[in-house]
Amino acid sequence: MSKKLYNIVMLPGVLETDLLENEASGMELFLNPDLFDGLIVMMLTAEEAEVIVASGKVKECLPERQAVETAYPITTPRYQASGATFRTRTYPPTSGNGKNYTGMNMFFTSEFDPASGFAGSSAGYFGDFNFDDAVKTNFAGDYVDIVAVEAGSSVTSNAGHEDHPDFEEFDSNNTKFIPMDWSDISGAMSSTQNNQVTNGSTNWFSNHAIGVLSAAGGKYCGWGKKSTLRLIYLDAGATAAYYAVLSWHISKAVNPVTGVRNATVVTGAWGYSGVEHERFYRCDHIQSLDVFNKDTGVNTVINRPGSDWGDDLTPFTDNLFVPRVIEDPGSNVKDWYISVPDQTRASFFDTVMSQYNSYNGIYHFKSAGNNAHVAVNPDDPRWDNKIIVGTGADGVINTLDSQGRNQFTTNVVNTAQSFYILRSEIDGGDNQFTIGACQQDDTNRLMDDYSNRGPQIDFTAYGAYTWTSNPVSTYLDGDWGYFSGTSCAAPVAAGCAAVFLDHWFTQRGVYPSIAQLKALMIKHAKENLIGEDLIDFSNTPTAGDIASTKLYFSSDVNSIKDNDYQNGGADLTELYGTPALRVHIPWGIRMGSGKYIAGGSEQTANGRRPESGRTWPRQKNAFSV
Repeated sequence: MSKKLYNIVMLPGVLETDLLENEASGMELFLNPDLFDGLIVMMLTAEEAEVIVASGKVKECLPERQAVETAYPITTPRYQASGATFRTRTYPPTSGNGKNYTGMNMFFTSEFDPASGFAGSSAGYFGDFNFDDAVKTNFAGDYVDIVAVEAGSSVTSNAGHEDHPDFEEFDSNNTKFIPMDWSDISGAMSSTQNNQVTNGSTNWFSNHAIGVLSAAGGKYCGWGKKSTLRLIYLDAGATAAYYAVLSWHISKAVNPVTGVRNATVVTGAWGYSGVEHERFYRCDHIQSLDVFNKDTGVNTVINRPGSDWGDDLTPFTDNLFVPRVIEDPGSNVKDWYISVPDQTRASFFDTVMSQYNSYNGIYHFKSAGNNAHVAVNPDDPRWDNKIIVGTGADGVINTLDSQGRNQFTTNVVNTAQSFYILRSEIDGGDNQFTIGACQQDDTNRLMDDYSNRGPQIDFTAYGAYTWTSNPVSTYLDGDWGYFSGTSCAAPVAAGCAAVFLDHWFTQRGVYPSIAQLKALMIKHAKENLIGEDLIDFSNTPTAGDIASTKLYFSSDVNSIKDNDYQNGGADLTELYGTPALRVHIPWGIRMGSGKYIAGGSEQTANGRRPESGRTWPRQKNAFSV
C-alpha cells in the first residue's frame, strides 16, 4: 500500500521516542524537527497511521494535504477598458519600460501629496485619475530578509527572473534574490527546486512566487525595497519547509553593520485545497443554532421558530453564519443554505507557529484564502458555534475535480448531525499574521469579493489587480503584470512589515516580538473598511443571482455554484466580523529621521555595535523611485 506524509503531534508529556521505539518501531520516520517539540513527520500507510492513533500517545495524526497557491484567477481588470482608464504612476503606454510605474497599493498604504490630475476625486478602481508622484521613503526593509514559502512548482521559462529590474538591489543593478540550497539546512528539503545553487536558475521561480516576492520586496512594486529575497517550496510538506526556514533564521550569519542577525519575514501565500465549502444545508432544514458569546463565552441555543425560519435569517447572520445561494443539483431549485467547512484543526501548524513565537525576529504573514469563508480564531468562544440538522434535512455535498471546480451532489441527512461553521484548518491565532484582501479604492472600501474574512483576520492588504513583475496577465512588454488574491495581500502586508521592522530596529537596536509588531501594525492601520449592506436578511429575498455595484465585478453575491472554481468562485460584500482595518505605514515611520533614540541601558542589553565599519544604527538617507 502506498505511503504518504503524516504530521503527528504527541500528547503532552509523551516523548517522541516512546512512540518511535514501540508502536512505530520499523515505520519510516521522515523528520524529527528538534525545534518543534512534540511534532514529528512520518511516511506511513493508512494501516500504520491507524496503529499510531490506537497507541493513545498522540493528539493528532493527519496526512499532509495538498497545498495550493492562493492567487486569485487572473482576469482583465475593468480599468484597462476604454472609458474606465486606471492610471498607476503614469499609465503604461503602448511601448515603454514597466519599471517606470508602480501600483496603487503603494499609494493606499501611506500618505502622498495629491497627485497631478487627481482633481480631488476619490482614488481607486472606479475612478479615472493619474497618480504620478514619487514613492519616497527613508525606511525600506534594511536588516530584513524576506522568504516566500510556496506551494507551486518552478517553471523553466522563468529562468533569469532574478535579474528582472524589480528584483534588483535598490542602489545597484545586482540581484537581491539569494538562491538557497535548503538541503544544507535540513536534509528533508532534497528536491531540485529547493536546491537552487546546485541546480541552477532554470529551477528557481514559479509564476506565483515571482508575484509574491515582487509584492513584498520588489524594487518598484513592494515596500521591502532594501530587503533580500529568498524562496522555499512545500514539496516536502509544511512542517519540513517551516522547520528549514526557522533553522536557517537562528543560524544565519550576523549582519556586520548591526552586529546581530537580520529579521526574517516569511510569506505563506498558500492554503489547503477543498477544506472550506465541503457541504451545505438548507437554512429552513436546520433545527437549531448552538452559539457562544464572544466576550463571556456563554452558550445559547436558538431553535427554529416553526417548520422554517421564515423571511428572517438574522439569527444566522448575527452569529456569522452566512446564508449562501445554492442550487440543488437534483431538483435544480435555488435556496438559502449554510456552508460547512472541514471540521479538523491541523494543530501541527499551531505547534509550528508557537515555536516561531519562541524565537526573536521571525514573523509569518499567512494569506487568509480566496474562498469567501468566514472564520474566527481557535481561542474565540465562537469557534464552537455550530448548526444542528435533523433527519431528512436537505444537503449538498461538494467535492473538487482535478481542476479545483465544485462538484455538487444531493444529500439527505439520515440521522441528526451537528457541524461547526466558523472553523479553519491552519489560519488565525496569535503567533502569525492572517491577512485578508481588500479593494484598491477610496470610495468602495470593501474587501475583495473572494477574500476569506471574519474575526480571524488581523487586518487586510491590497489584493486584486496589484502591479508587480508577475509574468502572468502581463502588460505590453511582457515583463510586468497584475497579481491578485490573498496571495498578493499577505506579501503586501509583509513588505509593509519590513518598513516597520527597519524603523523599530533603527530606533531600539532590537526586533519586536510577534505581539509587538502585530499591535503596532494594527494601531497604524486605517480603520475604514465598509460593507455594502446589499442583502437585508431580516427580510430575506428569494434566492437567486444578486449583483453588487461596489465590488470590482460580481453578479452573484453570496452564491456558490456547481462547476465553478472554488478558489475565487464565491463572492461576499460584507465584512462579517472582519476588523475594518487596511494596512497602512504612517509618514512618521516611513519618513522618520532615523535618529537613534534608545537609552544607553537598552543599547547595552539588547544591541551590539560592530567593532568596525559604519556607526550603527546609522542615519538614514532619503531616496525615491
